[in-house]
Amino acid sequence: MDHLPSLIAWATTTPSTTTASGGGTISAGPSPLGGCGLFFHGHQIDQPSSTSSLLATVRSDRLLTARAVLSHATAHDPALHTVLASLLIDFPPPQWTSAADISAPVQRRVLVTYLALHRARSASALSSSPWAPYLAHLLDHVRVSTPAATWSEAAVRRLGGTGVPQMVAAKRRALAAEHATWSAAVTSSSIDDATVAADLARVPLEEYMRIDALYWTRVLELPEPNSESRIELAMVPVLDFANHRFPSSSTPVPGEAFVRWERDASGNVEIHVADLSSLSGPTELVLCYGADKPNSDLLFAHGFVVPNNTRGSLPVPWAPEIQMLAESDAALAARIQWAASAGHLPPVLRLRASVVSAPLPPPAPVNGRPDLRAMVQWVRDHAAHPDAVSAAVLIALSDAAASAIMDLGGSSSDGGDNAPGYSDSSTAVIQDELMRALKDDSADPERAGLVAARTLELFAVVLGRVARELAYARLTDQGGSEEEGEEMQVARMYAGQVEAVVRRVLEVVGGSDPDGGDEGEHEGVPGGAADE
Repeated sequence: MDHLPSLIAWATTTPSTTTASGGGTISAGPSPLGGCGLFFHGHQIDQPSSTSSLLATVRSDRLLTARAVLSHATAHDPALHTVLASLLIDFPPPQWTSAADISAPVQRRVLVTYLALHRARSASALSSSPWAPYLAHLLDHVRVSTPAATWSEAAVRRLGGTGVPQMVAAKRRALAAEHATWSAAVTSSSIDDATVAADLARVPLEEYMRIDALYWTRVLELPEPNSESRIELAMVPVLDFANHRFPSSSTPVPGEAFVRWERDASGNVEIHVADLSSLSGPTELVLCYGADKPNSDLLFAHGFVVPNNTRGSLPVPWAPEIQMLAESDAALAARIQWAASAGHLPPVLRLRASVVSAPLPPPAPVNGRPDLRAMVQWVRDHAAHPDAVSAAVLIALSDAAASAIMDLGGSSSDGGDNAPGYSDSSTAVIQDELMRALKDDSADPERAGLVAARTLELFAVVLGRVARELAYARLTDQGGSEEEGEEMQVARMYAGQVEAVVRRVLEVVGGSDPDGGDEGEHEGVPGGAADE
């Protein structure tokens, strides 16, 4: 890490002693949170009320953005210009400097291509880049570890049941197709420099995937200078050293201070300390990557999870059961198609991470029946995303009742070309109507109870299968290998959280023992329940 002081000096302007630094400095080095972190070194601020919160300013010309790369390619890098012109068919060079806005996919492609170009180029060519110190750091010193880009097959298999292996496979397929297109464009480009063309053609898929992960773990959405609406994607040196930490309502962690960033009118990125009193001696400067980020997002995008993080939801697959239902009955297949095309059928079942601490519904009276409708309401309130519960209720309804619900969307129920337009208002109406069928004052309480039972049964079947897959991944985890890395520990932690959430919901909706008990009444998949 000997290069880090010079990188920070290259990227930032030194704040005056009237700022929050008070004569202190910022640096980068090994962090207790993992990897490299951003640190403040100096004395405690004695008079915070009269002191600015500014710690450092990252110069606008040090930000790695698509607009800056396109400008550089046009003026100084013919090989890069040729490659980008071949890739950006819908965004030709005349638009590079005149376009008021550049789409996010185009911005990503420009930055990934630029990083890949410099991964392939020689050291002498790299040194000619205006971002040479930053590129050298990113490409030679930064370690990325995300499931889709770098994790071993064993670590991905350990996530069996969570849905992450399917997401990883889909991401890898997409990147392989993108890499093939990228390689074809490079090969067909009329690059005058034969050495550059040959180097680019040898960027392997594994390296391309690593560069994609490098992009996603570091890119920030910045407002464009002097614009209230346009967003620019940027890789910001120095600020990207800051590790993630969730804000705590309790006492702040000693030795840490939260920072925030602002973009000034000149395009510079200012790094401010959120609480001046937290600057006391050596302090790690941390950044919240998102106050509501669930571990599922942190895992897939960054390759880590936060212990005891109950924010947001954790997705588990339910496509196998939905597909089985669609194949079992033509009318039910049309209903499912309608729900999917209208946006009422989520592709995954999202379970609330906080359900592990949610109160359970009241137990059934002695020698009495449990209140199934109250249990469905509990699932909606505490366990699953409301749209998943609504979809399950829709599947459980009779054909006539389902048709009446679908008519609220302003379409026929054939699920074909007449599928409805999707709007937030229609979704709210349909969800309200679906839950109304489960209320105690329903016109037919007995039928509503049957719909509730079928709804709970669908959740039991899905989660029973998920629990068995999670248990299988756990039981086949050999563990203890000296070669296994941090990724396996992260996989175990995330799988354990998902398993705890699934078991908690199964306590309410019922289901089999995932470790091999009797599957009982949940061997089939319910659907089209309350037919006349």
